[in-house]
Amino acid sequence: MQVYTMILEINPGIFSLAVNGIKELLAKEKHPNIEIDCTILNENISSLESIVKLSKDLGGVFVDFDPVQILGVGNNSKYKFQSDISGVFKMQELAKKYNIEITSPEKMKLIEKYLKNQNIVMPCYSYCKDMLISPKGDVHTCWTIGEVIGNVLDNDFVNLWYKALAKNKDVLTGNKKECFGCGFSHSRMPDVGYSHIVEKANQIRLAHIESKSFK
Repeated sequence: MQVYTMILEINPGIFSLAVNGIKELLAKEKHPNIEIDCTILNENISSLESIVKLSKDLGGVFVDFDPVQILGVGNNSKYKFQSDISGVFKMQELAKKYNIEITSPEKMKLIEKYLKNQNIVMPCYSYCKDMLISPKGDVHTCWTIGEVIGNVLDNDFVNLWYKALAKNKDVLTGNKKECFGCGFSHSRMPDVGYSHIVEKANQIRLAHIESKSFK
């Protein structure tokens, strides 16, 4: 939110410019798919309804919500969500009233558990297929665990990669302790129609990891 405020101070009216730009795109006969992404923070959790109202004003643009991640690479472990998350429920009710498509109910349930600091036991779809690389080439296990596997320029990196996958294979089933506090709904993919795909894909990945030998 500090960054957002700074941008507004440097570029007054930038929000209006962005909204007007979206309106111009939507007015065209052929336009790209447009969605609004909203990160849930303490600073905006009580005013999420305004994002739904903006969507309504824009003709029903899809709105995707995801909470800021507290722990992990580059994040602040001292950041704590406030206990009042009623703004999330009010936002969902308003979206239903206006018939605005927002983040799926399954993801919203996951987000709710994350905001309440409840354990989330759910497979991760991003693990094994995504790689988090720093500007210097250091590769982290993921945003939440924050472990450095090695450097992508290392001659032995492939072996280091598989060692890390084997060490953290419980991520694939959602039973790794560090994953219990991860609120990345896009990594969990709990939506109806996707959850079974994640489960099957991770079974294949787990079997592949366990079939490997390491030096």
